[in-house]
Amino acid sequence: MRFLSRLLGKKPQAQAGVVFDEQSITHTTASGNVETLYWHQLQQISIITNAPSMNLAANLWVLEGGSGMCAIEQDTNGMEALVQRLAQLPGLDHELVVKAMAADIDHTFVIWPRAQAPAQKPAQEAAQEAAQLPTKDDIAQNFLHTFAHDGEFPGGLAFAKALNQVKLDYSRESLARIDRLLEQIRTKLKPQPDTFIEKQENQNFLYLLCFYLGELVARERKSTLHWYAYDELLQLTKESADALPRGFVSSMGCIFENGGYFLPLSCLTEGLFFDPPDRSVVMALQKFISPATEMSLPFGRVTAGRAGELPLQAREAAQLCGLLAANGLALAGTGGQVMPTLATHSRSNQKTMTVLVDDNFRAAIASGQARLEQNPEAHTHMGLLYDGYITIDDFQTDALIVEARSYAPLPWHLKVALPYRNINHAQGFAVHRPRMIATSAEAVAYEAVFAAFFVGLDQHPDGARVWEQRRDESV
Repeated sequence: MRFLSRLLGKKPQAQAGVVFDEQSITHTTASGNVETLYWHQLQQISIITNAPSMNLAANLWVLEGGSGMCAIEQDTNGMEALVQRLAQLPGLDHELVVKAMAADIDHTFVIWPRAQAPAQKPAQEAAQEAAQLPTKDDIAQNFLHTFAHDGEFPGGLAFAKALNQVKLDYSRESLARIDRLLEQIRTKLKPQPDTFIEKQENQNFLYLLCFYLGELVARERKSTLHWYAYDELLQLTKESADALPRGFVSSMGCIFENGGYFLPLSCLTEGLFFDPPDRSVVMALQKFISPATEMSLPFGRVTAGRAGELPLQAREAAQLCGLLAANGLALAGTGGQVMPTLATHSRSNQKTMTVLVDDNFRAAIASGQARLEQNPEAHTHMGLLYDGYITIDDFQTDALIVEARSYAPLPWHLKVALPYRNINHAQGFAVHRPRMIATSAEAVAYEAVFAAFFVGLDQHPDGARVWEQRRDESV
């Protein structure tokens, strides 16, 4: 089989032909163009008859599915073997094929799927036919196995080098790495959905990540999953076509044996084409896997020197997070009101801290979060502090929520909750161990993140004093 990845340097002399295997069909035209269609995408087969108005040397077989298509003349090398393979498809209308072969008019015969349900076949014969086609589960495993073993994908694999750098290791941390990769592609290349998905190498990129996300969720949930194309998915989920419309996003989905179905292509395409996306990959998977265990900093500080293990931009963002937390501690620890507060660091090293005033407290927080997302003034770092809650051991407690972001050279973020006991409590004010909510950092760097966090906290003397005097490690 020809693979686009083998076409290095000069384009070889084109030799028209068609080849196929259990995964895909690849057609090389006389002009050297390569058309690839996966079996799981195949939705319709037509024969355009050899009529004078078509200027065809032979009948044209048109295989369509998803956003791909192969248009193959009947006398193309390898077509005889492919026709024999297509004849094994359940429901293919053999009578129409015969009519098409004998037709002398300009006409298109749709031979699969049939407009009407085919006659019922014996169960054994139907089972044998079904067994000859690869299942969607087979296709998913083939994708994952091919990537894991540096194999070649029919039609190529876009961003293959970047995918290797992302480290698809089935860890939760890999979800944030996928989000960053999608963001880099979106911001640098500004891909358009229609033209992007037209290319087989781009489809392979998205389907690989689709199958990876489904497998990751299954592992986290300790569940078996099964993959289905659109029509099967619509039937099994009992969704309406309005709730689950046909399209590339719904062309492949999985159902978990312990409940629920998942369309990974939805969050992947949002991350790739929408700026900003409504949902990140991390957010999309939160409904399927239990929240990660919150990290509680052990009593006693992480050695400040550990902060140096972080890249500069991450270290500065974590320090900004700590500084904002200390500002909140200084207020909450003395009975003051913690208002939503936005901190900025400009490219000229100007630093500001602004209270966001709004009659609606939630609106003020939303305004600050939007500023963090959009960074309209192109700051190097921004941070946000607000008063909220966190649930620990099924108990809701007050918490200072602090977020910080760094924007260049690569996006980096940190969100921490600092639980506290309100000053009006009978036992007075206390501050508890911080909890990791979200971060771009990998788990091995968490202690370095909190080392930098406390370096920032110490930059605010009043807040640092409250931490030292009122901390309670029991929570």
